[in-house]
Amino acid sequence: MTPSAIGTRNAYLSVASNTPDSPQYVSLTVEGNMPSAPVVGAIAEYPMGDGSGTTIRDISGHGNNATFASGANAPSWLPYGVAFLNTATTYSSNQWIDTPVTTFGTAYVAYCTPTELGMNTGTGVNSVASAPTLIGPSSVTSGIFLSGSDLSGIGHMSIVPTIFNSSAVPDTVANEVSGGCHIYAFSVGGSQDHITVDGVEPASYAQQGSSTSLVTTSGHYQLETGQSNNDNLFLKGVIGYVVFFPSAHTVSEMTQETNYIADQLSQRTNYPRYPVLSNATMSQWIGVGDSLTAGYFGSSQWTAGLTFDNSYTVSNYGIGGMEAIDVCNMSDQRWAASVVPGRSIVQVWAGTNDFSYGYYSAAQIWSNLATCAAKAKQYGARSIITTMISRAGFDANKNALNALIRANYKQAGFDYLNDLAAVPGLGADGSYSNMACFNYDETHLIGPGPGTCGIIGTNGFTGYGMVEQLSENAVNTMDGSSAANPDVSTSNAFISVYKNNYVIQTPTAPATFQLVDCQGQSSPRVVVNGSSSYTITIGNSGGWPLVGSPSLLPNTSATFTPSVASAASGGCQWTRQ
Repeated sequence: MTPSAIGTRNAYLSVASNTPDSPQYVSLTVEGNMPSAPVVGAIAEYPMGDGSGTTIRDISGHGNNATFASGANAPSWLPYGVAFLNTATTYSSNQWIDTPVTTFGTAYVAYCTPTELGMNTGTGVNSVASAPTLIGPSSVTSGIFLSGSDLSGIGHMSIVPTIFNSSAVPDTVANEVSGGCHIYAFSVGGSQDHITVDGVEPASYAQQGSSTSLVTTSGHYQLETGQSNNDNLFLKGVIGYVVFFPSAHTVSEMTQETNYIADQLSQRTNYPRYPVLSNATMSQWIGVGDSLTAGYFGSSQWTAGLTFDNSYTVSNYGIGGMEAIDVCNMSDQRWAASVVPGRSIVQVWAGTNDFSYGYYSAAQIWSNLATCAAKAKQYGARSIITTMISRAGFDANKNALNALIRANYKQAGFDYLNDLAAVPGLGADGSYSNMACFNYDETHLIGPGPGTCGIIGTNGFTGYGMVEQLSENAVNTMDGSSAANPDVSTSNAFISVYKNNYVIQTPTAPATFQLVDCQGQSSPRVVVNGSSSYTITIGNSGGWPLVGSPSLLPNTSATFTPSVASAASGGCQWTRQ
């Protein structure tokens, strides 16, 4: 379809919120007064709708057709665009498209971040990080790089829209980070760079400069640069539409052209409208995070053995090398696909890679993690946040992040804290060197299964065995009894399990009540003595301390709250309130 074919239509650009009823995607309402006609003067316009062959047609009238790279460097066609390693889970050849464009002032790219779906069997994936250069010069010595990296040069799997100069030093970096399908616009030909996402300029920039002197290259531009970039971490995802203009655009013009592109994309029935939630009826447990969730190099799949008091289908969406910022921002096209609204739990475990990359503070990582709680609630899922475990060289960072998680997880909207770091073998400073728990790399764990990393109750586990057991305990606790639906017993020797959050015990003689092992626990437990004659003596499991009186007198109740003994050494205790 040529630009003039829709020039008389009117439209509004709409970017909907991330809710099950109103998913995040670019759509266009064909009404109102905002024109959907394109800005005139494009030097190349690639709708990416050819569907086959190696030539991409330019419909601008200038004959600037683009061509696929050859052999293993060629991308592939999808019904809605061109895929660059979209679902690849191993390093492979760089893929790109050559254009004859040698200079531009404004560029528009409709880009979908990679799909990279995990396995519903709990096997997880390990992945190439995106580090996407969306548009770059064939000559690495000059030109503009329109990239998905940020100021640190780290490649996100979601995207931080960034303009790099020829020295690979970022001129302009937008603060907004996006996953899913969006239209990115980059204006580099004026006195100051501008970036818009779906026609909207960021509220602020991490850095905003001018790339005027770098518009003309000594070669030509490519969709994804053929040059090695960011340690050979190549573009991943799908490009659905590209337009080049010779001069800088105003933000108003960028919005207008974005509306036009969005109108074109809205006519493609196969263009992704994220998120796509599951139509299943079974309850779902969804693990999201980095290689600690996925398993070390794809092995040690601890999630495959998860069993709960209630039945859940287990999905593992861990990706090796993933950052906290991506766990949430990639939710629309990744783990939302497994969410059954009202019947799902999302467990989030990430942050260690953010420290190892050397750029993020504990506060920044927590801020990124906290957005997962809102995402889960918008999808209709409950959420669990987990604490960071020990890692060689990063135990001080661990303690700083975990302090923020423990203090703020409720306010952020998480439904539960699975406090893995409360286990001394996982969370104590220096525990990374304990080979009963950790792999030789002093980052990943061994197992799952029985072992000597730690004991929960009377059972010993490996490192991943501990994680598996604590994750089961967390879900069983969340699904357990409450004041509105208490557990009732006449036992004189009650041994509680994790679903026993609220127990009314009415003994017929002096009695005992044993709390569960407090490792990993974060929610209080209530014991009500329903007897008018007999005292209940409260005991703890695993030998952990019980702070406060253990005697529960007749016709009284008590609340017992778990806490971590020490961030540096782990351990836990129950405290009577």
